[in-house]
Amino acid sequence: MPAKKQAIVIALNMPQGDDSGIREKILEHMPTSDLEDENGLTKLTKFMENHYEKDELASSLEKYEDFYDYKREKNQVVADFIMEFDQKYKRVSKTGNDITITYISIPTSQVSRDHLARETTGADWNEFRAKGYIV
Repeated sequence: MPAKKQAIVIALNMPQGDDSGIREKILEHMPTSDLEDENGLTKLTKFMENHYEKDELASSLEKYEDFYDYKREKNQVVADFIMEFDQKYKRVSKTGNDITITYISIPTSQVSRDHLARETTGADWNEFRAKGYIV
């Protein structure tokens, strides 16, 4: 297909009446001359990136919510929960956000704190309590 027709063909084949309104937005905000240009595909891609690409803050928030809302399923193996929890934690940590909230999320594991400590560190909370490290 010639380069001049690629963008207009893509725009016209977008879903009509979709919740996102993508087709209508493209046809409403992009001049037909841009869509039928040699560089129309590049212009269409740039338009879509500007309107639909997540910014850094939205992406960070999504990762944080995914982490914060994560709860252990009733029959989920503790080791599997910990592995997935750790992956979600690392995704949030890479955003540069402070993750002290981890300690609030521990109850989402639906296992005792002692069990979680033994699984993650091999530590015994009772020993920590006895030494006065935790209350």
